[in-house]
Amino acid sequence: MDVLTFVRQFIDDHAYSPSLHEIKDHFGFASANAAAKHLTNLTRKGFLLSKPNGRRSIALPPKAKKDPMGVALPLIGNISAGKPLDIFAEIKFKHVTSIDSSWPKDIYLLRVQDNSLQDEMLLENDLLIVETRSTPSPGETVVAIVNTHNTFVARYFCDGEYVKLMSLTAHHQPIILHLKDLSIQGIVIASLRNYS
Repeated sequence: MDVLTFVRQFIDDHAYSPSLHEIKDHFGFASANAAAKHLTNLTRKGFLLSKPNGRRSIALPPKAKKDPMGVALPLIGNISAGKPLDIFAEIKFKHVTSIDSSWPKDIYLLRVQDNSLQDEMLLENDLLIVETRSTPSPGETVVAIVNTHNTFVARYFCDGEYVKLMSLTAHHQPIILHLKDLSIQGIVIASLRNYS
């Protein structure tokens, strides 16, 4: 049984994720660090989501549900520029009627928590529609976690071992960092504005 299968089964059985030590003990790894490396790889590939600053800090990407009114998309948490993602303890679902048929199946929602992303043309209570994928193409807009906790919404460009995160507006300097310092939580494919 591989690590991803174990994590999925553990979450199904317990309704929470396994700790690094539980993964280490199950597979006989020499250290919890070896388990952490496996989880990092799975997160980078989009098979798992990372919940920063939590003791049991991994989750499975939620799935959309078909609904008579359209599609019920999982609203997994809040996002604010430069702060850790605020992942809800219990996933909520929000009905969305205007779904593009070309959108991928594995998508979820993040709610903009404040106006810290207004320079990225996002306002408080806007919803980001995010594809569960961790391998962006150049120029795609990503939800990126830098150094395990700082969250950014920016356009992604990669040059070898280095990544450039560029603001959606022109007056911000790009952020350049090593690939190992970055975790892609998903690709932003659209946003929904809340006018209420």
